[in-house]
Amino acid sequence: MILLLSSFLNPNILSLQVLLLILVVCLYKWSTATFGYWKKKKVPYVKPLPLVGNLGRIVRNDINIGYLLKELCDERVSDRFFGFYMTREPVLILNDADLVMQVMLKDFSLFNDKGFHVDEDFDMICNNIFFLKGQRWRFQRNKMAPAFTSGKQRAMYSIINACSKSFIKHLNKLSQETPRGLELDIKSTIEDLYTDIVCKCILGLEMHSIENPDREYKAIQDATLKPNWRLHVKQVTQFLMPSLDRKIRISDKHIEDWFYGFAEKNVSLRNEKKIERVDLLQNLINIYNENHNMDVNSEEYFGLRQLAANIFVFIVAGYETSALTTTFFLQKMALHPDIQERLRREILDVKKSKPNGQLEYEDYKGMTYLSMVLDETLRMYPVLPIFLRRTIAPYPIPHSDVTLDAGTYVITPVVALHYSSKYWTNPHQFDPERFSETNRPNIVPGSFIPFNEGPRQCIGKRFAYLQMKSSICEILTNFEIKRTARTVEHTEFVVGSMVMVPKEEIVAAFVPRKFD
Repeated sequence: MILLLSSFLNPNILSLQVLLLILVVCLYKWSTATFGYWKKKKVPYVKPLPLVGNLGRIVRNDINIGYLLKELCDERVSDRFFGFYMTREPVLILNDADLVMQVMLKDFSLFNDKGFHVDEDFDMICNNIFFLKGQRWRFQRNKMAPAFTSGKQRAMYSIINACSKSFIKHLNKLSQETPRGLELDIKSTIEDLYTDIVCKCILGLEMHSIENPDREYKAIQDATLKPNWRLHVKQVTQFLMPSLDRKIRISDKHIEDWFYGFAEKNVSLRNEKKIERVDLLQNLINIYNENHNMDVNSEEYFGLRQLAANIFVFIVAGYETSALTTTFFLQKMALHPDIQERLRREILDVKKSKPNGQLEYEDYKGMTYLSMVLDETLRMYPVLPIFLRRTIAPYPIPHSDVTLDAGTYVITPVVALHYSSKYWTNPHQFDPERFSETNRPNIVPGSFIPFNEGPRQCIGKRFAYLQMKSSICEILTNFEIKRTARTVEHTEFVVGSMVMVPKEEIVAAFVPRKFD
């Protein structure tokens, strides 16, 4: 006992204990210094914890951010907005569809900043329309918009449709060995199709991912899309240590180098040989040709780094988001055979009305039930669980006494809005009739926002709908999607992902149809 006491009172040990105590107290004070922000603003808020703020359950890997905010919004139905702490950063959660539209559309000029801490010189990938803000974002957005007009979509349709038919041909070949049906992991199966579509429409590349994948590109694609430690760290440092956040890359350097090399090679090839193609890469090269000789500090400068960064973001957006939505769509078809059969009848009726039995670009506009089922899938499974904004000036919240300070983060909780009982009856029920011609006008603006709203709405929204509708029509024409013992009814999501990725495989049987 005396020995223990003497060691405890040892000056060196005592000094270390005092130092540790001081560090703990300082860390506590620092991590909680902002926790009085919402109380001073007289805004209702969720009580935070030191260091983690309101992210404790996410840190413990218990729940996805989308569903955490859904629970909190459900508990605060009467609050139009409430305070939240991302670690130590005060964030306002919008819990009202009208207020969402106010921020995203009417007062967009004060909320055009997505709130990312980026250093475009250090991190090449951040030089694209997803991360940029202000005039740089506006310039790129305006220049790229012509690539997504209905005319350009119509020109790309033949490519999309050809890829879909090639995909069906491959599945038919596989099904000859198992005529009772192919039990498939839907997501990994659909990813091959969308790799071909996106590479052809965006990059002008013939990938043949289904039968003969390009191993180099496949490795780059997998490394680009899979969750990595950088994204996990950035999600924390964005709010905890912004200065450090700017010095963490979105992707590995070798991925940057691949996209830069691809951009450099194709600019040289197409310009030297005067090649003009109907793909997004051509649009980006045209912007490069017009603007790469400008001053690099100009807001309209567009060099190889900007070109490569936008190739990166369009590959990610065009491939991953559509693959996830189509996966959930086909899962619902397996679980709801009556809805699947009604949709198949609509598809076949339109095909029978065509002289050659083939769907054309204009035909999808009239396929109302297809749109209904797809939108209900997007309501229940929005790919992005939240949208983040940051005020660029003080903002008086309409119909309240609260004024947000410049630089305050604002979150639109997409999952919460899509499941809110304020806007949807039986929100956990899969019901495409919500989007019928009769009911669609009754949907409250701001309560259904899978592609965002306002000027920063997803620029590739129409392309996403087109490639999903084309592939779905070909799949349901040729196969019945049936549940198996491995088909899950309730999906859980990866906690640390920026998109709503399922934790486990989503499996269904693709059974070849017998044609009359």
